Amino acid sequence: MRLLATFKSFLPENPGGIATAISTFASGLVPQIRTRVLVCAPPGREPGEIEIRGTPVRRTRSLAYIASNPISPGYFSAFADECSNSDVIALHAPFPQADVAIACGALDGRPLIVHWHADLVSYPRAARLLTPLMQSTLTRARAIIVSGASQIHPYSPIHSFKNKCEIVPFGVDPNALSHLDADETMHVQALRSRMPKLVVACGRLVPYKGFDVLIEAARGLDAHVVIIGAGPLHNALTTQIVVRGLQKRVRLIGAVPDADLKLWLHAANVFVLPSVTAAETFGIVQIEAMACGTPVVNTALPTSVPSIARHEREGLTVPPSDTAALHSAIRALLDNPTRAVELGMAGAKRVRSHYDSHQTINAIGTIYRTAVG
Repeated sequence: MRLLATFKSFLPENPGGIATAISTFASGLVPQIRTRVLVCAPPGREPGEIEIRGTPVRRTRSLAYIASNPISPGYFSAFADECSNSDVIALHAPFPQADVAIACGALDGRPLIVHWHADLVSYPRAARLLTPLMQSTLTRARAIIVSGASQIHPYSPIHSFKNKCEIVPFGVDPNALSHLDADETMHVQALRSRMPKLVVACGRLVPYKGFDVLIEAARGLDAHVVIIGAGPLHNALTTQIVVRGLQKRVRLIGAVPDADLKLWLHAANVFVLPSVTAAETFGIVQIEAMACGTPVVNTALPTSVPSIARHEREGLTVPPSDTAALHSAIRALLDNPTRAVELGMAGAKRVRSHYDSHQTINAIGTIYRTAVG
């Protein structure tokens, strides 16, 4: 079976959760389902065909970004072309440009599956304008995949289509993340030696991730805080660190390869997911940290986030944007390493029982095959 997966961006420029999930599904579903990916190249990057982790990826030229979405005139013809050679289409939404292409008839009768990753909470005006277009796409979809029941709320465009919704949590490979070979163990020990109290956070440097709150919470904290990721807020966060005099305690190290992220997660005493809005619907990186045995501090968002690493069971949960509460939770785990280890072990166990990628891939594959009939 031939599958077309489409989203606004992909690896390697966007190492975020959605791109990683698409890649995981693609590699896990072969040979029964062969996936091609269609995305928009970042502005200034050349379009064309590349291969990422064994998956062919077609990229169209983008002129600019508006409200975090690419403007790519060539996407429409490319989408119609790819649809004509596919048995099923998997749209990772929100992606308004794909909604326009679908409204123009590009599917040509092919079955459509929508992976609904988040509402457009960061752009409320755009959301109001685009809701009829997105609902048109959802009407055509044979199934809508969400990572948690909290996404199917009355104010979401998918609520009217709740009977189509399938809940499939994201997953990771717990064996690959939990195991360290001799060389990896040496690197982790070196990190711990340099930073015996290490707090790690990871994600795109964008407002809803709450890294500015984490930086404020680091004031007076006897620890090293390392923020992994790239994005448009890099300069603003760097300035905040300097203004607060935290250069020796807080570091922005940019995006790192998956293999290096694993080492940082193992070396960390605490992993923090400080997200501040419902744009953070799941937080895949927190299950990656849990798989490494690292306790999590997350935020009480009205999404799946606090139900993954649960308060006082696999980590600690604090109110979003509450600097004092975040500081206290991090300090509580740093000051009580025995409790931190207990929470970390519980997190690793929960990943194996609830968030194993093999379970996720099997569920996704079943939905795709059912759509084709």
